[in-house]
Order: sequence, then structure tokens, then C-alpha cells
Amino acid sequence: FFRCLGQFLLNFSLNRSLAILAAILIKALDLKSQGYAIVGFCELDSDLLPLDKNGFPKSRLWELYERFDLKVYGNFSLPEEFG
Repeated sequence: FFRCLGQFLLNFSLNRSLAILAAILIKALDLKSQGYAIVGFCELDSDLLPLDKNGFPKSRLWELYERFDLKVYGNFSLPEEFG
């Protein structure tokens, strides 16, 4: 895990997005350890979206979100899974 995260962080050029990503991943671990079944966040710009503008996966982000079982939403509407 840390090797994958380290390689991703080395290639990630935006410091602010890097700090946000780190905070999201740490909080996701915390919430999962508290028993939350669904953990996700809303991303309104494209830096942390797991897909590029053509809909293709950004492999390193996609892998991190899969590893953390983290959902990424493109707006603040509640998904159907929340009822």
C-alpha cells in the first residue's frame, strides 16, 4: 500500500490537491475503523476524480480509491444508496 501511495504522491504535482487527498484517505481509514459501511467525498473539479475528461480511469487514483473502498461523487446530491 505505502509503495503504491508513495509512487502516486511523487507523480502528483499539485501540493494543495496532495494535502486534500492525504486528508481524505486518512479520514476514510478513520471512518471505516468506526464501522461506516459507505465512505465517500464530493469532488467538484477534476484533480481528484478517478476518471479523466474522456471517461478513462486515472489508474493510480482509481487504485487508491478501490483500495480504500472510497466512493467519489461529482456533486452534493445524496446517492440512491443513502435512501
